[in-house]
Amino acid sequence: MNDLLKWAWLKSSLGILEWLLLRLEKNAGNNKSNSKSNNNGVPTGYPIVLTHGFGGFDSIMGISYFKGVKEHLENHGFEVYEVETSPYANLQTRANQLAEQVDQILEKAYRRRGHPVKLNLIAHSMGGLDCRLLISNNTTGETTSDDSRDSVRGFGYADKVNSLTTVGSPHWGVRIADRFLSDIPGHAQEAWATILNLAGSIYNDTSPNENDLRRATYYLTEKFCTQFNIDHPEPEPKGVEAGEREGIIYRTFAGITKEILPLPPKPDVDEVDEVDLPLWLTYKILASDPIGENHINDGFVPFFSAVWKPEYYLAYQGDALPADHLNQVGYSCGMGIDDQKFDHLDFYLHLANLVNRQREEEESHE
Repeated sequence: MNDLLKWAWLKSSLGILEWLLLRLEKNAGNNKSNSKSNNNGVPTGYPIVLTHGFGGFDSIMGISYFKGVKEHLENHGFEVYEVETSPYANLQTRANQLAEQVDQILEKAYRRRGHPVKLNLIAHSMGGLDCRLLISNNTTGETTSDDSRDSVRGFGYADKVNSLTTVGSPHWGVRIADRFLSDIPGHAQEAWATILNLAGSIYNDTSPNENDLRRATYYLTEKFCTQFNIDHPEPEPKGVEAGEREGIIYRTFAGITKEILPLPPKPDVDEVDEVDLPLWLTYKILASDPIGENHINDGFVPFFSAVWKPEYYLAYQGDALPADHLNQVGYSCGMGIDDQKFDHLDFYLHLANLVNRQREEEESHE
């Protein structure tokens, strides 16, 4: 037991040291050029918008949801924005808030360049569903479902988006959400909701009255997401001949994790991080699924759900992301043994280079 305590103390201390080094790196980066530009000082790539997931925020006390990502990308010449939506609001409310901030970003980018641009959206977890609703042309909320909760209205922003890249997003839902609403007694659900709604309103002040954990959880269920995929297909490109791929570029990335030690690691997952302690229970629930594909997961989202469609899925360095749901945005609670196998900053720099495919002709606007 003493060895375990020493190990836990060491991991926690390393986590604090990592945070301090990140802050020093950020301060040093403030003296560097923060945007790739042409000779007139105008940014030359489409802006990147980072969209957080369920329970998320933009930054708390200088620490971002996407840990150090914005600064890292800016130091490599990208124009990057972070948005913030209510952490425990329903999908429609989150998309409403996202649309308002996207409009502001587009206006700011227009003023900097003197002509309209599109955006590259990079979303983690539920942020992927927020972005898909933002893009959807189903602006009336038409649904084939008899459940009124399934009617959510898209915003028709397809012509404002160049690409959507999702990381660990539950496109087919999360079994944990279904289990929470069906297996947990109502009074226990209410207790959890009260605590998290209050906490969310403290660390994320975006419309705190909109937080409703129990309702928001429904929009992560397999039931809703299956219906969402029917009601909100990807928009058809406008003004493009059939067969051409000039619409929005969709890409998905999915992570995997494994049991924390002392269980011996399996040979096929030796290079995968052990699941962090806060995700251990949800990982075990999914991993124990006797049927289906939930047993391969990132501690919260099953692999198949994050993939969405095979034609959108991209491997990273030849395989799935060797990272649990927290590691994907740079966080570890110091309880995994191999938390350094995934460099999230390198990963997001890879994404930024990937999505920086321009379809605008800068020369024609100079």
